[in-house]
Amino acid sequence: MTPSVVYFLASRYLWRRREGGLTSSLLSVIGIAVGVMTLNVVLGVMNGFQMGFIETLLEVSSSHLRVQMPPDRELSTQTQWAISQDPRVRSISPYSDSQTLMSSNYGNTRGAFVRGVSPSVIFDDPAMGRQLQIVEGSWDLSNGEKIVLGSELARNLLVRVGDQVSLMALGGPDFSLLRPKLVSFQVTGIFRTNFYEIDLGWGFIDITRARDFFENGVETTYSIKLTDHYADQIVLPRVQSLTASEGGHVVSWREYNRSFFSALRMEKTVMMVLIALIFPVVWMNIQHSIKRTIRERKEDLGILKALGAAHRPIRIVFLSEGAVIGFWGALWGTLIGLMIIVNINGILIGVEQLLSYFGDMLNRLQGLPSGMPSKLIFGGVFYMNEVPYRILWHEVWGIFLVAFLSSSLSAWSSSAEILQIQTREVLRNE
Repeated sequence: MTPSVVYFLASRYLWRRREGGLTSSLLSVIGIAVGVMTLNVVLGVMNGFQMGFIETLLEVSSSHLRVQMPPDRELSTQTQWAISQDPRVRSISPYSDSQTLMSSNYGNTRGAFVRGVSPSVIFDDPAMGRQLQIVEGSWDLSNGEKIVLGSELARNLLVRVGDQVSLMALGGPDFSLLRPKLVSFQVTGIFRTNFYEIDLGWGFIDITRARDFFENGVETTYSIKLTDHYADQIVLPRVQSLTASEGGHVVSWREYNRSFFSALRMEKTVMMVLIALIFPVVWMNIQHSIKRTIRERKEDLGILKALGAAHRPIRIVFLSEGAVIGFWGALWGTLIGLMIIVNINGILIGVEQLLSYFGDMLNRLQGLPSGMPSKLIFGGVFYMNEVPYRILWHEVWGIFLVAFLSSSLSAWSSSAEILQIQTREVLRNE
């Protein structure tokens, strides 16, 4: 059969069914579109959350590479300069971490994690500055006892920019002579990362002041940021060789956050598998549709075989039907999914307003006073100002191809029933 004949038969079988019209084909297209749309939306939002958490951890908390130094030892200026000369290294900066009790003048006390950093760290490392969004005040750690607090920590301590907080540390020549030391710091800025644990328990002070204040066991760690954090395995051996003579121990972000990243990967994999279960359902629907078409057109197919048509071109007719269903279903599912992802925050705001309206109307019917607008997502139950999303185009294309190929392969496998049609029986029955 010529390609024009194959195209004619495929379009005829697809759009002109003897029973049910276009219902079966449309249901198959809709099923694929719903599956593709759901996968794209869920993965887009999940990528937004996961990559937001990962970037916050890598840029604020753990770094791409960490050079851990023994107590009271630092990397030499020459070594730091040698590390910074690697074109894959974006920045290198020292910091020290300490635990403390933090209290305000309002009597609130809370345990906090205090990191001593260079006053210019967010300017030397702009990626870290983007993660530490200053929502009040400014980043100012110079000239004295100044501190920048997480937004939730400041809220728990009931402090704002300009207020004083007291930090307690234990100091002394040895363990038996430890004595508490209390120093007041002025809050110069309040930051928000949308990572609840960091916003609730972190504060930043000048690293020089941190070394003076936390006398015992302060270890200096050097944060190395790379232009591409996936290049850590390439840069790590070189950094290790440069710092080994000074007692430095280099740790990659993969090792430092292994359990957390493994949990995120497992969560994403399980979610993809659960949602992708819709494709086997569509597979069976297409198979049933193709087999029904073959049974309906058994006489036509028998005559085609009697006229000399080979099995392969006839099967290509039904393969074309599956390919058309898969293409249009995947295309519409992808387009609708991307539209939902891009407008996800507007959609959720509309849902919140609608729920608030119905809740207010229900209160009026019950004779209760009108309540405040409901905050179920933004600023309410969930700790976020907006739903993050991230579109990864290789995943979008992968979902499209899986939907298209699954439909095509389903049609091809079900068309094997053509091989069982006996031309003699069809002609005898006619």
